[in-house]
Amino acid sequence: MSAPIPTQTARRTAPGTPRRRIALLVVAAAGLIHTSFSLLWAAGGTLLLDTVGPWASTLAAADPTRLQLTFAILALVKASAALIPLLLLLPHPPLQRTITAISWIGGITLLAVSAWRIIGNLAILAQGAPYPAETDHLSLLWNTALWQPLFFIWGAALIIALIPLKSKREP
Repeated sequence: MSAPIPTQTARRTAPGTPRRRIALLVVAAAGLIHTSFSLLWAAGGTLLLDTVGPWASTLAAADPTRLQLTFAILALVKASAALIPLLLLLPHPPLQRTITAISWIGGITLLAVSAWRIIGNLAILAQGAPYPAETDHLSLLWNTALWQPLFFIWGAALIIALIPLKSKREP
């Protein structure tokens, strides 16, 4: 009888690690918070609509159907981006490589763009950077305090969920 062959130490992200589960739940939560507001606005609601930017209020007054369609599409994209990565928790997820690749792109994009916007917004709010006269300070504040940090958390959690772990050597 021969001894079992030890497996190679591999770098992988195990589907069920606590870090991955928690990170993917944060991904889903952050994404679904964004999705819920997009759905609210798609349904014609106006709660916090003015915090998105003047374009949303202007479009709501000029063409509410177009605004609702825009937010319905955004809600679909956000919900997909929030929930599809949860498939990586399955032992043998369908389209694992595709989901992982798209998730890396999405996580890096969310993290980088939101960080850039937060830094830029803070510079404008501190009046350390020039800004156009038509800058809406209310939406700038909300973007800096809520929307962009939520995107940042979403992206950071996605990256954390995807970072490979060293697997233990089998005996």
